[in-house]
Amino acid sequence: MATELVDIRVSATERIDLEGEPVKIIVGDSTKRIYHVYEGVLRNKLAFFEVALKTEWKEGTQRIVKLPEEEPNVFCDFMQWLYTGRVPCIESLYHVEHEGYMQLVKLWLLADHLIVANLQESLVNAIVAASREPFADRYPSAAVVEIVYQRTAVGSRLRKLMLDMYTRHVDIDWHIDNLNHEFAIDLLKALASNRTTTDEAEPEFSQLFKGVPCRYHVHYDNKPCDGGADKA
Repeated sequence: MATELVDIRVSATERIDLEGEPVKIIVGDSTKRIYHVYEGVLRNKLAFFEVALKTEWKEGTQRIVKLPEEEPNVFCDFMQWLYTGRVPCIESLYHVEHEGYMQLVKLWLLADHLIVANLQESLVNAIVAASREPFADRYPSAAVVEIVYQRTAVGSRLRKLMLDMYTRHVDIDWHIDNLNHEFAIDLLKALASNRTTTDEAEPEFSQLFKGVPCRYHVHYDNKPCDGGADKA
């Protein structure tokens, strides 16, 4: 059987500059982790570092970039993507409710900070793919939604994704007591705007608009409903 020929060549314009000293990136605040990355790798993919490493700035002259507000383990996942184009999944997609979704969401937030749109797009695709797994918990946990709403602004595409996932998969057995308040309001509005109002689809609600609203009456001793007629 013939082996498929794989061409690994790239054009000269795609070549990454690996010459010179690497840039020192310090990630985290109380718990710091240091990464050394060739400047060419950073400049090749990331406009954020293109600006940060300008020679007229302190970071550019010292070749040190500090990211104190980011988590080292999240940046480690980012480095994996930077060098391989892929993100290692820390948990099986069959159990993605919290840890798996949290990993993807935190990495999306880091990519948002570093202005890496193509990574954000790939992570959205990964989140949607996880929700389609046949045996997975289909929606992100309240903790995942909380961090999304804490670290994004109104109109964020990631907020919209969380909202659409909950609106589509809402279930009576969900434990949603700890949902972010702002998200809960958005969810209520979304459910209301997507509500089916036809009697055929929701016959139990038809008594609100026609006939006797028997379902809201109190029936003692299993006596048949009299429709609330005045017996006086």
